[in-house]
Amino acid sequence: MDMVSNFNDDAQHKIYPKHKENWRINVLSVPTKRIEKYVPPPYAIFTGVNPAALKAPIKPRDKQLAMAPLTKLINNKKTYAHNPAIRKDYVTIMDTQIHQAWNNIYNEYKKVRHEKHLKWLQSRKGKRGKKPPSKGGKGAKDSKAKGVKSIYSMNSAEYKKHVEEWLETAAKPKPVPEAPPVDRGPHCNIDDIKEHIDALSTPPTVKEKYVEPPPPKHLVKESALLYVPTERVQQLATIPPRMLIKEPEFKPGAVKRGALMHKTTEYDNKMSVPRARASANDADLKEDPFSISKNALKYKASPRIIELAKPQARG
Repeated sequence: MDMVSNFNDDAQHKIYPKHKENWRINVLSVPTKRIEKYVPPPYAIFTGVNPAALKAPIKPRDKQLAMAPLTKLINNKKTYAHNPAIRKDYVTIMDTQIHQAWNNIYNEYKKVRHEKHLKWLQSRKGKRGKKPPSKGGKGAKDSKAKGVKSIYSMNSAEYKKHVEEWLETAAKPKPVPEAPPVDRGPHCNIDDIKEHIDALSTPPTVKEKYVEPPPPKHLVKESALLYVPTERVQQLATIPPRMLIKEPEFKPGAVKRGALMHKTTEYDNKMSVPRARASANDADLKEDPFSISKNALKYKASPRIIELAKPQARG
């Protein structure tokens, strides 16, 4: 290293003999912007879940939604309660989960109905032939008030009559509810104020319907009407006589009289005869396809053609 440093110092001293140290190269070698070394990010498997969602606290509503349905918990308890391979406190754990699921907020309506059903069962102890109250509750009250017999205590004739009456009432169309009366405030009879309405509806002045006037056909200035044309203007305004001459009508296929009086000569008759040409079959098909035309046999080759026809001499 010492030898290398001494060699560099000697080289710099030879390049710049006035300066022992090359300060300009040292200044230029300092970077203007320092960029940190690139470090790739750690490899992570993308799951599609926001990282903030994994750290978020669980809400009570989410816990209630995460609970298993009550019917599944009860069925699992019945199925695996007597299985010897399952842990001993399985029944206790399942009872705790069933209790939590039953106290869920989404089972409030079922709990109310369950309590009503328990009250009805307690009141029904020692009694038979009674039906639990309907969901609406109106049918039970009406039957008790009117003293209607229960269908369980009817004989066949009474039950048949009861079914026919029910079918007759069920087949009728439902009554259309009438709209409630609308309070529109104080009002009066229209006949009493009819004259006043006619007086108010009559306009004070009747105006005719506006009709837009048609636009004038020719707009001419007043100064143009008072203009006196000069001789030159009148001369230019007159139509030249050549424009008044009508061209003869063109009749397609018409022949001039002079052409009808023409007498043909021998040359005209000769030129009018069509040139004899080979037929279509002779033009396409030849008996001897390798035959040479007669004009080609009469051709005389020039010295240049004879020179070009010789084969090229190759070494």
